[in-house]
Amino acid sequence: MLLVRHRYERALKGTLRYQALYRGYALRRLRATHKIQTHYRMYVRAYAYRRLKSATIAMQCAARRNAAIHIYEALVKEQKDIGNLKEQNENLKTEMQSLKAMLAVVTKSIICMSFRVIKMAFSWG
Repeated sequence: MLLVRHRYERALKGTLRYQALYRGYALRRLRATHKIQTHYRMYVRAYAYRRLKSATIAMQCAARRNAAIHIYEALVKEQKDIGNLKEQNENLKTEMQSLKAMLAVVTKSIICMSFRVIKMAFSWG
């Protein structure tokens, strides 16, 4: 009976040992699959984020480029507008003439005032 019991205990220990080894192996495989799944999900999301970021930057660059083109075209049009330049030149000429006339009037009034002051000074003395 002791031999049978000994064989039973030995088979039981072997079975328990085998189950423990298999459970450890299965757990390691499960953890490995979880790690692979996690990395794959991370890769997919990072890839989607990079594509979104790249598309956003491309749209911003296109908008900035369009704005710069509009500004440049306006500047070129303004530069080529000779009629506007001639009109501005004429305005400046008339403004210059009016300023010269104002200067002449102010100079004449200053001269008249200085003569009055001189006359007053001689009449008192």
